[in-house]
Amino acid sequence: MRLSLILQAAKSGRQLLVSCESQATGHRVMRIRERTQEKLEFLHKDPWLDQEMNSTKLATLTLYKQLFRECHKFSLYNYREYFVRRVREDFRKNRNLQDPTKIAEVLKYAQENLEVIKRQVIVGNLYTPKQRSIIENQSLSSR
Repeated sequence: MRLSLILQAAKSGRQLLVSCESQATGHRVMRIRERTQEKLEFLHKDPWLDQEMNSTKLATLTLYKQLFRECHKFSLYNYREYFVRRVREDFRKNRNLQDPTKIAEVLKYAQENLEVIKRQVIVGNLYTPKQRSIIENQSLSSR
């Protein structure tokens, strides 16, 4: 944040009320600071950037949960396990991304894949065989 404007100053007072403007997001906050000779620039943690980051994390987590829910709707074991494995691998691969444009691009791709999986669940469940696979029968009997 940088100092942009001195709003109120008494002649003999030690403190000034200043309006500060964020260089990153452009929003303004009011701060009280000590009187100095020069214009003061200072670092302050921008709450809007944290909020933006938290909303991205929340959107990512929500999308991850939605993908898993849709994957578990497949009635065929092989399809279900394939899509669950792919979702896990893709999210682990992109876990350490820092670039906001790349993150937005990956989230858009994941959202498109969610729509594809939703359609495939509907189509796949129309033509499911009556008999379960051997692996599904073993997993059900072991519970």
